[in-house]
Amino acid sequence: MVGQIEFIQAITGFNHLFHECVVNQFSLVTVKKKYVLAHYFDVHKNSFFHLNKACYNLQAFCETCLDNCQELANYDKGIGTLRTTAVSWKNKILDGCAFLTYSDAEFVITGLIRSGYDFHGKLFSAKYQAVPKLFLDIPSPIKSSVRIDFYGFRFDKYVLLKILIQTFQQNQDLFQFVECMEIAIDDSDLLGMMPSAGGPSISIFFDRDLVQKHDDAIINLFRTCIPTVSSNYTYPYNIEFSQVIDDMVFSQGRRNYKKFLQLLSIIDEIYDRNCNYAFVK
Repeated sequence: MVGQIEFIQAITGFNHLFHECVVNQFSLVTVKKKYVLAHYFDVHKNSFFHLNKACYNLQAFCETCLDNCQELANYDKGIGTLRTTAVSWKNKILDGCAFLTYSDAEFVITGLIRSGYDFHGKLFSAKYQAVPKLFLDIPSPIKSSVRIDFYGFRFDKYVLLKILIQTFQQNQDLFQFVECMEIAIDDSDLLGMMPSAGGPSISIFFDRDLVQKHDDAIINLFRTCIPTVSSNYTYPYNIEFSQVIDDMVFSQGRRNYKKFLQLLSIIDEIYDRNCNYAFVK
């Protein structure tokens, strides 16, 4: 990882545009020098605190459901496995790793539903409606940051990165909209732990002060100014919660967050079904 960071920071123009790379779980974050780094991460830390809280409450709700499920006529030994997973889920949340818990949540919730338990009926009851509301009230950095994702083979990633940095240097009208980039870590051990395979090699996040919603004019500007990457990159047939426009993959909000919303059947409350849930309504 150290070698990867040194390579990235040695790219001509990088140090003029961005702070040093910061390791963030499975990616390297390069924040624009416009921002005070400590304050920038404090804002994001606050957003993830709210996500942790939402996940914690959902996990506690699921444990309540498991307790009730023991009383059902079709109760079987599988509930014990669900309870073990629920404990693992809780421990990850307490370690500050809510972003890693989707698979646990999915396993427990789908298990409850398959057992015949009315999970969503109870979730949306007056007594527990605060549980899904915590997910709906997540702050902007997780819910509505607009981004471009680039997918491709590892050796292409650095070709693309050099193109992007060179383009940002030469076109300040374009770079003014950039907040940060996230670059996938090359460490194979870490990649094996990722919550979902096949993620983007590089993501560009738009400045939230300038781009607060899906903006066709800004998207068109990026499509015009970065035309040379399409020949190096291919995209999966269907990228969940995203919209492929020409050779770029656009979306709004964190994909893992959207997966939780979909699991709870509340994604339509925030994101637009007509664009594959890529953007907020």
